[in-house]
Amino acid sequence: MANLCIDKSSFRILSIALRWDNPDFNGGVMPGWQHIAKFANTNLKNCLATTQISYQEIVINLNMKKQYLIIALLALVFLFGNNCAAEERAAVKTNLLYDALLNVNLGAELKLAPHWSVDLSGNYNGWRLSNGRQWKHWMIQPELRYWTSRENMRGHFFAGHIFGGQFNTTLNKYRRQGWAAGAGIGYGYSWSMADHWGLEAEIALGYARYSYDKFPCADCGRKIAVRNKNYVGPTKAAITLVYYFGGPKKETPVIVLPEVPVIQPVELSAIDTLPKFEFPLVDVPHSKILTENLAGTARVQFKVNRTEIDSTLADNKNELAIITGKLDSIRNNLGMDIHRIELIGYASPEGSYANNDRLASMRTVSLKSFIQSEMELPDSIIYVSHIAEDWGGLRNAIQESDIADKYVLIEIMDSNRSPDTKEALMKRHRASWAWISREILPSLRRTEYRIEYQHQYEEKELQTLEEVNRCITEGDIDEAAKLLVNIPSSPEADYARGVVAALQHRYVEAEAWFNRARSRGVEEAVQALHDLKTKTAK
Repeated sequence: MANLCIDKSSFRILSIALRWDNPDFNGGVMPGWQHIAKFANTNLKNCLATTQISYQEIVINLNMKKQYLIIALLALVFLFGNNCAAEERAAVKTNLLYDALLNVNLGAELKLAPHWSVDLSGNYNGWRLSNGRQWKHWMIQPELRYWTSRENMRGHFFAGHIFGGQFNTTLNKYRRQGWAAGAGIGYGYSWSMADHWGLEAEIALGYARYSYDKFPCADCGRKIAVRNKNYVGPTKAAITLVYYFGGPKKETPVIVLPEVPVIQPVELSAIDTLPKFEFPLVDVPHSKILTENLAGTARVQFKVNRTEIDSTLADNKNELAIITGKLDSIRNNLGMDIHRIELIGYASPEGSYANNDRLASMRTVSLKSFIQSEMELPDSIIYVSHIAEDWGGLRNAIQESDIADKYVLIEIMDSNRSPDTKEALMKRHRASWAWISREILPSLRRTEYRIEYQHQYEEKELQTLEEVNRCITEGDIDEAAKLLVNIPSSPEADYARGVVAALQHRYVEAEAWFNRARSRGVEEAVQALHDLKTKTAK
């Protein structure tokens, strides 16, 4: 084998990596590095001849305490999470259970692909307790995780890990010093607490092989026994605080109402030929509280006999985005407070009535939990109810269909039989039931919702609306436009913005404002839209 000669700085690095020369670990060479140490020692004298480093300096470097390497490893774990790109999902974490036992613990996790991530953690304990007791050790534990949801680091996961480290413990009168290594499999769940914070729980079982020397007391150097043992049982228990870096970008919320229109410039030379309008004005509201409602239907699908929401199933991601988008639009686009949300869950008439009753109830509760988590809404404003089997919806759909035996099926549904009996009789019409199962029943599994939101009119806002109407009546349109800049969105303000835009010949913008006001219950906006389209038609 050729001689290896390295420079002075490289020798310092090699000396740290090869030996853990410390009274705590009895100067032992790390398992797995013995062949490197032997190779380095056989070439040591030859290298001394070509470097300016003394043998004594090498020994000092070899005797550097292991704490520096452990701290460096933990720092690398932190940098591993901190330097990930913002588009990736990465995290740093600490196991609170290990921390409670005075073990310095730090970990990092990085998304590899949809459903997959890799986790690396390390912990170190170098303290001596009272009465000579100690639980000194270091351990590194890499782990591969499979997440049941494509949104990694959220929800359920399964994991496989390996681990290894050294220990030097004195928990009774004997001191045990050695090494351990093993592997395990586990299950865990991750909760989101805020934008960048989360909490994980994990338990794992596996196998470990450990070997140690036994000493009669904490400070004795005389070895009295050597032990090699196997262990099967828990290999990891974790309650972990997590900080996330990056993550998936938030999707643009669905806009419920027309967006704020873009102002259009008008050429001065064309003003004389532009149409003239006489729009009716809307009275300033007498009540100081505006309450509006928005209704819709969410067709979130679930796996058979399951009640948890899976965003990767069918079109669930889009259906959930529509709900959160509407809530976002109400709060951010309209600037209103969400006062009440009503959810009514429906199941289709297939399977036992008792099971459908359970599924409809728990699936509606799952949707409530999703909305609460995503929108950070209080539990007190979300009300849930359910209908176990939507026989009325099924009857209407069959009535409008062209199946040959629909009147026989309707007669069965109109009878006083139990739901399970009705279903059994309808299933005898096999061809029709197959078509019903494929074309009708999926649409009956749904959640209907109604969102009630409120706006509190300020006294200054009402006064400004009065002043806007006065300016429009007197023909001071520019002043009205300036006043409208300073008040929030409301049905009356949106209509007034449409009037001002039309009188300033910004017709596309005016149409958008009138549509918005009409959707919020302003009756005058219907006639205004008609006049606008009629007089601006080419």
